[in-house]
Amino acid sequence: MTTAFHVTGSSRLAVHRRETHGEGAKGAQRVGQGPRYTIYELSIHAQPGADATPVMRRLRVPDVLTFDDLHTCLLHAFGRPLRPTKGYLFRVGDRRFTLLHEHPQSVGADGVGDSEFTRLADLDLRPGSRLGYVYDFVEFLRHEITVDAIAEASRLELGPTCLEARGAAGSDPDGATEAINSRLAETFSALRAGGR
Repeated sequence: MTTAFHVTGSSRLAVHRRETHGEGAKGAQRVGQGPRYTIYELSIHAQPGADATPVMRRLRVPDVLTFDDLHTCLLHAFGRPLRPTKGYLFRVGDRRFTLLHEHPQSVGADGVGDSEFTRLADLDLRPGSRLGYVYDFVEFLRHEITVDAIAEASRLELGPTCLEARGAAGSDPDGATEAINSRLAETFSALRAGGR
């Protein structure tokens, strides 16, 4: 069963509701409980600024997010504006993900996927998996993302959450997790609520 959600200021969020019955631990549904979802705990290290101060964010995100949704999470986490939009690229091994409608020259290229329609669940991410993320094709702000842990969660725990913020970035100089979580909650409220 697939439920569509609309995310404020971002692309649509396609949520795949996993309802397996004894088909393995990942996404397993226990008797008397609702469907379970996979949650990734990610640490994101941004390239240091001019003062060489390390900048890090730690997020919990559900595997139902697309790469475009993850991009929106990272904009919030690092205090960057959602508009005007700037280019971005995710790299997972030899595969790359970007908005193909903004980069038509990449359509059909080997190893290039559409970030609007590729979910984190579509990849075989495990603890220790590493992803690259480049934001802004003028400044080329590079980030390294590491999957620190994988867990299960219910729908009420689905919304992206910032667990830790260190160092300044963008317009969020104090890196306050409370401010980041407020922005994430506003954008992804439909995810917890179950859609419209």
